[in-house]
Amino acid sequence: MEYPISCLEVVKDIGEAEFITVHLAKAKGLRGVNVRYVALKKIKDPLDKAVAKKFFQEVAILNKIKHKNVTRLLAISTRNQVLAMIIEYPEFGNLHQYLQQATNEIDLGQPGVPPISPSYLLLMAKQIAEGMQYLTSLDIVHRDLATRNCLVGSSYFIKVSNFGVVNRDFMRDYYIMEDLPPLPIRWMAPEAILEGDVTTSSDVWAFGITLWEILTFAKRPYGDKSDVEVLENIIKLYEGGENAVLLNQPSFASNECYKLMQKCWRLDPKRRPSFEDIVTMFS
Repeated sequence: MEYPISCLEVVKDIGEAEFITVHLAKAKGLRGVNVRYVALKKIKDPLDKAVAKKFFQEVAILNKIKHKNVTRLLAISTRNQVLAMIIEYPEFGNLHQYLQQATNEIDLGQPGVPPISPSYLLLMAKQIAEGMQYLTSLDIVHRDLATRNCLVGSSYFIKVSNFGVVNRDFMRDYYIMEDLPPLPIRWMAPEAILEGDVTTSSDVWAFGITLWEILTFAKRPYGDKSDVEVLENIIKLYEGGENAVLLNQPSFASNECYKLMQKCWRLDPKRRPSFEDIVTMFS
């Protein structure tokens, strides 16, 4: 569906990459769609033929995505020297900030009581796994799965998203190296960091980290360790070093749930569970 971006009211910038910018916008009268906010993904130079070709290739892929737990392409804008996608953006924003806000609202008179029931936390995690299972069925590798890239609607409804940019609110989650794109190394599997081998299995590793985030109410993986220290730890793990450290069991995670995380963090990608396995474990 064609939709003029002049009918959108930009609320704030989300982020940008070399060829694109992404904004949060208010939607006005998207026909047949009941949404308040959308993500507006714009090509910086719509006259660049190579970039325009990639734009339409991405549109073709996004048009295939029809799953309740993955963000949908709602419309495109291709007139008046504009190339833009309009993508759904659930009302409560990203899961990371949603969990942090829930933590801030906790009743301090009840220490040890989670601000969101563990059953709802696991419901959110299961929905992420279901969204990822669907993307895997389409041979789509996410590459940046984390709570910051999962969006929250009413009744703890979750949609996996990936706008292809570094969100301005999460710059510190990425390791910046010269001549390389920003890397979310705290979420990345060893083979993805050290060999550039990015697959569904590395997405499974990232799911384990995301599950840890959910059950810690969005604590930062590896805490205050610097990016260099995290990288050194991953190298130790990759080389089978005895001093390598995995993330500790969250206080709100059952032993069974923590075992699932550990399975996701197996060094051999072939020994990690599939997303189909993970969905079954939550059932």
